[in-house]
Amino acid sequence: MRPAASTRLCTNRLLVPVAERDGIRIGWAEQGDGVPLVLITGVGGAGSAWWRLLRHLPPTVRAITLDNRGTGASDPVAGRFFGLDDLAGDVVAVMDAAGIARAHVTQPHLLGAGALRPLVGTARSEELLASALYAAATLREHPERVAEDATVRDAAPLDPRTVAAQLLAVAPHNALPRLWSLAGMRVTVLHGAQDAVVSPDRARELAAAIPAARLVIIERCGHAMTTDAEEATADAVLEHLACHGTASSSRAA
Repeated sequence: MRPAASTRLCTNRLLVPVAERDGIRIGWAEQGDGVPLVLITGVGGAGSAWWRLLRHLPPTVRAITLDNRGTGASDPVAGRFFGLDDLAGDVVAVMDAAGIARAHVTQPHLLGAGALRPLVGTARSEELLASALYAAATLREHPERVAEDATVRDAAPLDPRTVAAQLLAVAPHNALPRLWSLAGMRVTVLHGAQDAVVSPDRARELAAAIPAARLVIIERCGHAMTTDAEEATADAVLEHLACHGTASSSRAA
C-alpha cells in the first residue's frame, strides 16, 4: 500500500512532517539538500539519536531521520502487532513522503541503548549499559558525552510495550544467508574495535558476506560509535558518500 502524502503533526508545540502507512503515522525530519542519506535507529531509538553525526554533514547531504514506531513523533504501538517488513515499509513511506526514490542508508545494530531503559528504569539502565556501550577511554576521559546521550534519551519517554513490540519484530531476522544479493551495491560496514555488545568479528563476517563491501574498524571505539569516535565515524560516512554519492534527491510537491 502506497503511503499518504506527508502531513504535519504538532508535538511538543513543534510541527514535524509525518508519513502515513496503513493508518500509522511516522514522524521524520530532514536537513540539507542534495545527496539523500536516510538514518535509521536501533530498537527503542528515535531520530534524535543521530544528533552527533548530523552536525558533521554538509548542506550538500539531505539527511533524513525518522522515529521508529512508538518513539518520538510517531504513533504508539500499543495493541498493534508488526514485523520487520512493516518497519522497512515505514522507511519507504518516509522516503516517498520526502520525494526520494533512492538513498544511502545508515542502520546501526538493531539493539540500541534505549531498548533496556523503560524495562529497568533510566538510572539503572545507564548503570548497566555504560560499560558495554562505550569505550573505556570515553568513560574515563569524556563522561560528559555519556551524560549528553542520557539527556537526549530521557527527552523521549519510551513505553515498555514499544521495546517489546520492536524486539519481537526483529528477533527472527537473519539476513546473513541472503547478503550475496547485495552484489553491485556499494556497502560500507563500520564497527568499533572495542564493541562489547557486538563483536568486531561479526562485522568482519558481515562484510565478507556482502560482495565488495568495505570494512572500516574504528579504534578506541565501542558500540556507541558517534559518541566514542564522533569525528572518525562522520569521516567514514562522508568518505562513503564522496565515493558513492550518486543517489539523486527529489522533493515532493
